[in-house]
Amino acid sequence: MSLIVIDYKRSCQNIQKHKSSEYCRELIEKYYPYFPVWIFVELISFGDMVKLYEYYTERYSGRLKDSELLYSIRDLRNATAHSNCLINKLQKGTNKPSVKIIKFVSIYIC
Repeated sequence: MSLIVIDYKRSCQNIQKHKSSEYCRELIEKYYPYFPVWIFVELISFGDMVKLYEYYTERYSGRLKDSELLYSIRDLRNATAHSNCLINKLQKGTNKPSVKIIKFVSIYIC
């Protein structure tokens, strides 16, 4: 069984946990387990969206940019959504953002 199938099954299980949500209930009841991609992306976690993005870039190389920035966004999103520390995640020798992030931010700040 391929990794993408395993991830899809896990994502569907996570989606099922949100079936009681007023926002998600109708979408889940109507489409589960065969979601159109636009519904699937609406219902999955940000982390699963990053994995889907990576799968796409592996499958269709050169069509999308590197996903490293998405992982940084995911970490920032998770830290703010769950009131976690950002600094605490830094380890010795990794206390600087990646060069790609610095270049990306410098385009919009400078």
